[in-house]
Amino acid sequence: MSTAEASARAPIASAGRPASSAIASLIPILTIGILFGLAMDYQVFLVSGMREAHAHGASAQDAVRKGFHGSARVVTAAELIMVSVFEGARLAPAPVPQPA
Repeated sequence: MSTAEASARAPIASAGRPASSAIASLIPILTIGILFGLAMDYQVFLVSGMREAHAHGASAQDAVRKGFHGSARVVTAAELIMVSVFEGARLAPAPVPQPA
């Protein structure tokens, strides 16, 4: 086998990697996307409470306090739900493929 032939076959040989390497490289991308989405959802809860308090005549500082206080339960409940879902998925046994 010539050097050109070996280098031409190298990408084909590396394509035989286990699928776990592709999944492992996808995990950081998905994690960042999920965390960014959650942060934006929580920000909407916080800012909407602040805006509502300010629209009802509260000063800026009072509106911030009322916004944090009013959305604390919603954000905490959403956080607990997400933690329980991710921990359940993390602790679940991974299915093992069986040979046919």
